Amino acid sequence: MYLQSGQVHPEFRNRSEFPVEIERVTCMFQTEAGLKPYEVSVAVPQVLAPRQLATFQIPFQASLALVQHTNSYSFVVEGRAHAAEFKKEFSRCGYLLIRDVRSPSRHFFISHKDPENTDLARRLAHYLRKIGFNGFVAEEEKRPGLDLWVEKIIPAIDSCVGFIVLWTVEAEARPENVHRELDRAKEMSKRLLLLIEDELAVPKAFPSAVEYVRVPSKAAEQDLIDLVTNIEGIYRTGGFGA
Repeated sequence: MYLQSGQVHPEFRNRSEFPVEIERVTCMFQTEAGLKPYEVSVAVPQVLAPRQLATFQIPFQASLALVQHTNSYSFVVEGRAHAAEFKKEFSRCGYLLIRDVRSPSRHFFISHKDPENTDLARRLAHYLRKIGFNGFVAEEEKRPGLDLWVEKIIPAIDSCVGFIVLWTVEAEARPENVHRELDRAKEMSKRLLLLIEDELAVPKAFPSAVEYVRVPSKAAEQDLIDLVTNIEGIYRTGGFGA
């Protein structure tokens, strides 16, 4: 939504002895595991004479689905040659360097049921890092010898830029710790975000006036990407202390 835009400029040469009509070029980027390739397709009607070289311009909007750091992309070219339709794929044609939107300096506290939803919290933290925020997952912050609640959880809630609740079947069954953390976040007037599985009731402790996000049971990668993309949009428009 508010992530950086860019362009790729593929070049194709007609190496045959006959004219070739290019109708459409699709660029496919690498995406996170479990997601379909991120594709951008443009209509580029052009007839290439024999040996002619053509350069096309394909604009795209960066997505949180893209694999970070070195991201390879491929092309699919569709058109007609000798009065017959063709579709040809060119794999690993180039590379992009995908960086975080900004260096993480602040964090969101991710309240969840441990250990059942720890992996979900880690996946959410992964996407938060892409937009320049750390995701505080208590199990990831090893601080032996400290009081878990007083010296670890409370400071992390008090200093967070936002408080995210992962409300799942497991959290609803044993909600004590999540409720305790949520009560502290409300006491500190933190901005609250709720990711709730379908079929579950909104926890009574969550403010009724605050909008929340529903996802299917066992949230998929795209659900997390959508949530974090919306967080980035809120940040861009002045939310979360921008």
